[in-house]
Amino acid sequence: MSKFILAIMMLMAAALVTSCGDKKKENETAAQAMPAKKQGPVREQRRQSCDTVTWRGMKTIIRIERNADEGGDIVSDETGTKYCDNEMHLNITCGGNEVVNRTLHKSDFKPYMDAGLYNKYVLEGLVFDTIKDGNLILAASVANPSQEDEYMPFKITVTPGGGFTVTRDNELDTSSPEDAEGDEE
Repeated sequence: MSKFILAIMMLMAAALVTSCGDKKKENETAAQAMPAKKQGPVREQRRQSCDTVTWRGMKTIIRIERNADEGGDIVSDETGTKYCDNEMHLNITCGGNEVVNRTLHKSDFKPYMDAGLYNKYVLEGLVFDTIKDGNLILAASVANPSQEDEYMPFKITVTPGGGFTVTRDNELDTSSPEDAEGDEE
């Protein structure tokens, strides 16, 4: 009887190996028949920063968060690679009171940009720069997503009352925020 059970077990094992081999062939055929999954646009990495400065004699916290702008533009570089635009959320509190809480998009910079570049660039960065004439100055850039050195610099001026203005920055400042500590008011 044990030879009979052994024979059945061997037949079952052979059937199992054969059926797995057939499934593998079916899966390979199905994989070959399916078109390659399209890759979506490149999304830049989420980034956060937090600076604490003394502004108007009070502790001021500047929080910036960069995320992919899911409702924003999709731009393509010269190779056809597609990139998702970014958005920057800016929150500034001074002495515990909120001064600014807004999300910036590339469209906030459109009036200062050539249409050709606007359609090829993404909102790349936003950082605290300095304090000048009692206002917070932030630096922003709208850039070619595949060429880091191709960008347009902007200045954002935030007044104590929360006023917010954007201007083209025609001066490339190579100093760091620490260099401007003497300017703080």
